[in-house]
Amino acid sequence: MKAEIEAMPWWDGTRVLRAYCRAERTFPWNWHYHPEIELTLITCGSGTRLVGDHSRDYKPGDLVLLGPNLPHTWFSRTTGRTAAANEAIVVQFLESAFPRTLLELPEFESVRTLLLRSAMGVRFSSKTADRLEKQLRALTKAGGMDAWLKLAGILHELSQAGAETLVEPSYRNERAFKMGSRLGKIIEHIESRSDEEFSLGDAARFANLTPSSFARFFRKTTGKTFVGFRNACRIGKACQRLVESDQSILEIALASGFGNLANFNRQFRKSIGMTPRDYRKLRNPN
Repeated sequence: MKAEIEAMPWWDGTRVLRAYCRAERTFPWNWHYHPEIELTLITCGSGTRLVGDHSRDYKPGDLVLLGPNLPHTWFSRTTGRTAAANEAIVVQFLESAFPRTLLELPEFESVRTLLLRSAMGVRFSSKTADRLEKQLRALTKAGGMDAWLKLAGILHELSQAGAETLVEPSYRNERAFKMGSRLGKIIEHIESRSDEEFSLGDAARFANLTPSSFARFFRKTTGKTFVGFRNACRIGKACQRLVESDQSILEIALASGFGNLANFNRQFRKSIGMTPRDYRKLRNPN
């Protein structure tokens, strides 16, 4: 499941942040990433939130901070009856909004730590979300220095709150290599052929290494085994097919590279935390 990079139409060189309310009948599947840091609060509606290799249900009070280039999507469980059946407050800001010289000051130490943690996605408690909702709504109406000061205050409060890290460190390592190195070419090659009969030996030949050397190299640099990474690619493609197609689960299992339905169900539950059938029902309950 390859994430698409999203260009921010608001970025015109004259501001470093924007905050707005997103209100729609449904939040569609939109697996994407962008260089901006993003803070999202769900205020109405429910569905599934995917961040990197992490998947969980969401409901009002879901407050998440995402670092640069971290793939993500929120997609609704049902289509609402009104234009605002699903609502989120979204804040996006450039890393340059808080330059290194500022973050190195003692007063910004906790904010610096929070922004570093955001690289793996951070979810805050519903109690924290309730406390900050009014401030986030006020931020959507602010501009200029006032908006920056409000954002700095919100980040400071978040830095003092308890939070859950979403994705595994190995996932971030994998993304970093994919976005520009020798290993990135290997990873892209594996992803492009993950739904085929593509073995460790095939990957080793592409990398001009022996199978044993490649296995050690891949595990050391990505934190995952070749089979584990290949299966994650297959599960990602299966998720997209479950959401976007009417294929049967067996057809999707075979098309995604799994040899039989039992193995597909087992690997899917291990990775996503639910069966393929339950995952599909979240997006298409009827």
